[in-house]
Amino acid sequence: SDVNRIAASAFTLNQTGATNAAPIFISTDKGNTWALNNIVPSANGATGDISLKFATQGNELYTGILRGGGNLRMNILRSGDPFGAAMMELLVDRQGVGGVDQPYVNTLTSVVSGVQRDRVFVGNNDLSNSLGNGGTGRTATVDHSADARTAAAPAGFTNNVIEARTTNGQDRPSVRCAAHSNGTVY
Repeated sequence: SDVNRIAASAFTLNQTGATNAAPIFISTDKGNTWALNNIVPSANGATGDISLKFATQGNELYTGILRGGGNLRMNILRSGDPFGAAMMELLVDRQGVGGVDQPYVNTLTSVVSGVQRDRVFVGNNDLSNSLGNGGTGRTATVDHSADARTAAAPAGFTNNVIEARTTNGQDRPSVRCAAHSNGTVY
């Protein structure tokens, strides 16, 4: 909601040498200058895969990561102020038998009875499902919450396998959700 404030992500190591947090890139001047903000929980000062998305209304930032040092351990995080110093809040911590790969976040804010509610969708490749589901390789999964903004962890997140077909071991890693302003999620 504020075009001056931008957050971005990349595979980046914490430049201070600390191992408990990894950085996101932040800008408060429309991207003219950037700084690292070490607010992403980590076990080695980095993340694996990382994606982030602001709520479509308000300042809440949601992040899906493979936790650094976690061996395909997916975390879903939120921050009400990603430009501050507070560590992002852990909402979901999931690894399963085979691990989870390529978390990709999308959001849609809806207003219900005057209250903003963030619907958050995290597409991922849950490799545990290649071992389960009768060995069918149905790994395309979406973790989702209908109201992630203020609810305590796990903030209503549940996960659903979205692949209906038998695959050859697994779906491809990139499971991407798109949320339309009319409430439809693809």
